[in-house]
Amino acid sequence: MTAQQLILALVLATMVFSVALELKIADFTRVAQAPKAVVCGLIPQFILLPVGTWVATLLLDLPPNVEVAMILVASCPGGSLSNVVTHFGRGNTALSVSVSAVAALLALVLTPFNFSWMVATNPATAAWLKTLSIDASDIWISLFALLAAPMALGLLMTHKHPAAAAKIQKPLANFSLLALLAFIVLG
Repeated sequence: MTAQQLILALVLATMVFSVALELKIADFTRVAQAPKAVVCGLIPQFILLPVGTWVATLLLDLPPNVEVAMILVASCPGGSLSNVVTHFGRGNTALSVSVSAVAALLALVLTPFNFSWMVATNPATAAWLKTLSIDASDIWISLFALLAAPMALGLLMTHKHPAAAAKIQKPLANFSLLALLAFIVLG
């Protein structure tokens, strides 16, 4: 792993951790009480966008590596940035956080599933992907390190030390957002 990859991984894990610091049991209770709104938020992320992109790759004559990249991006649900944008846009932050929380958990299974079946069912991308050496265990390790571990640690901290979690959440979210922007700009 290069220094740039390590920095990006730390920034992304910090973003997930900062979102988890905002989550409480009440967020998940709200999901159970009003699942319709959350399901309506999840369907576009896990079905409409990925399937629409997959269909586009079948219809368009793009290079296979571009099609694989499109499928990969479309297979990944929205993240913590959507919560920040929703909050600053004065939207329903609680719903956004609930959708993001459920999406983060579902992403552990659905992102690799969507990606692998969509790439495998497109003859051009399936052939191109066979030329690469991708270890599925590396993908699961990355998902654990970037999503599951920071999410679990953030939830644990919020549960065990709510005052400390509340105190560091906003500065950490702001820092990780600025760090991501700096990473993008500075490369």
